[in-house]
Amino acid sequence: MPQFDPSTFLSQFFWLLVCFSILVCAFVFVFVPRMNELLDNRSKKIHHDLERAKALNMQIEELLKARNERIKFAEEKADAIIRATLLEMEDKKNRQFKKVETELSTALQNMKDSIEQQRKDFNTSLKPLVTECVKQLLPKLLGKPEDSVSKSKKKTTNA
Repeated sequence: MPQFDPSTFLSQFFWLLVCFSILVCAFVFVFVPRMNELLDNRSKKIHHDLERAKALNMQIEELLKARNERIKFAEEKADAIIRATLLEMEDKKNRQFKKVETELSTALQNMKDSIEQQRKDFNTSLKPLVTECVKQLLPKLLGKPEDSVSKSKKKTTNA
């Protein structure tokens, strides 16, 4: 095997040192600084993104707070409108109820008056009917002719 030939050890060692030195220098002066630069850039970008995310989160929280305040204001306003409407409707209902109650009491009083008037009219119209019926029924019940009863009545009224 040629790599174990002692006469080539020195040249192999030399080239090993040269290649190793070039690789070490390349790593130390080229690859590692580039890697550090990439890692730093990545770290800065991550830090910048995190800061931006925090700022966005704060904006979102402020927007949510403002939205919640607007919702609360809208709910309070809606509640006030509902309460006012309910009070107005209650007042209107009471006014209409009183109006209907007044109309009904007036109509009831008118009906009572009308019934009372009809009762009086009936009573006044009933008296002549009853007297006429009594005049006609009394002679028949007593068995007297109608003319003798009317004559006796005329005599009593004349005397």
